[in-house]
Amino acid sequence: MQAGKGNAAKWVWLALGMLFSPVQPGGAQAPVAETFTLDEAADALAIGRAAYEDGLFDLSRRRLEELVEKAPDRRRRAEGAIWLARVSLAQGKPDAALAMLQQVSEVRAISLLAELALTRAQAYAAKGDWKTVALELAPFQERFVGQSNAPVALHLLVHMLAAEQKWEEARQAILLLEDRYPEHPETVA
Repeated sequence: MQAGKGNAAKWVWLALGMLFSPVQPGGAQAPVAETFTLDEAADALAIGRAAYEDGLFDLSRRRLEELVEKAPDRRRRAEGAIWLARVSLAQGKPDAALAMLQQVSEVRAISLLAELALTRAQAYAAKGDWKTVALELAPFQERFVGQSNAPVALHLLVHMLAAEQKWEEARQAILLLEDRYPEHPETVA
């Protein structure tokens, strides 16, 4: 009998929740913004990233937007925004990517700062703004050199320097890439 009372209580709370929840015009339930748990945020990020890597950009965008909206903390919100910017870049929208990245604030973790700088550099590269690309990538020669995305950043730096016909600087970036990351696929053979 106790089990039956528990189910009845659930139905009462469900009915009360439906009765007092905000209703939009036309009778539709208004979405309730809730904060993700850390596990839910990790799942949303994992699904968003996997969908991005599989080229399912609409699915990726939906999950990452949900993460940014419901993130339990600034770090997860920043991670979601960086990956949303990458989705925009993959869809050929560098201005949308940059707008998304402007929403990232108060990032302290060095790994996130490196991801933010690389993604901004990629967006500016897509726009052909090589001077800004150079500014964004400069920290990868010293401050961010130990980060996992440094080889990708240095490879982009080589391309940027070559586009600007700065041959000696490009050669130095190649040497740094070869010296620090000899086995990485971004390293020039």
